[in-house]
Amino acid sequence: MVGFEEIFNEVVAFSRKDKYSWKISEDSQLEEYSLEYSVLIPEEIMQLYDEGQFSDAFPFTINMLHTAGLYLNNYRNKIDHLNFFKGEILKNPVGILVNGICVADRVAIDHRADPVFYDTILIGRNEQDELKATYEPLLNVKIDDKVISSIFILGIENL
Repeated sequence: MVGFEEIFNEVVAFSRKDKYSWKISEDSQLEEYSLEYSVLIPEEIMQLYDEGQFSDAFPFTINMLHTAGLYLNNYRNKIDHLNFFKGEILKNPVGILVNGICVADRVAIDHRADPVFYDTILIGRNEQDELKATYEPLLNVKIDDKVISSIFILGIENL
């Protein structure tokens, strides 16, 4: 389980392995995301994703030592570490979008501090409210467009 939580009036990212049960706290001060669906990604999309992954020898990659909350934008809180990672490539990003999620192999932070996701699976609802999964080899996201509400970097790896 990953997300953001408020501890002593400070918003921090968390990552926990635990027995999982879905509970939404009524007194939580952070915007909550409810479990809306689970989806089986079609085999052909998973093949495209597997073929598109960079090798571990890809240069100029920063590996995080823990799950990091890279970006959060909600009505009360903002965490934005994108400027710090300008020009860097980070492994295993997950982005929460307005109408779904994106899971990617890598994210690069461009010169404007906007994320560029590589080898991405997008999961969400279309205009007819149908669940869809698609593959994008390259996904540019402009933070100012407010289509993404948070970005996490998943994994335990050494620098």
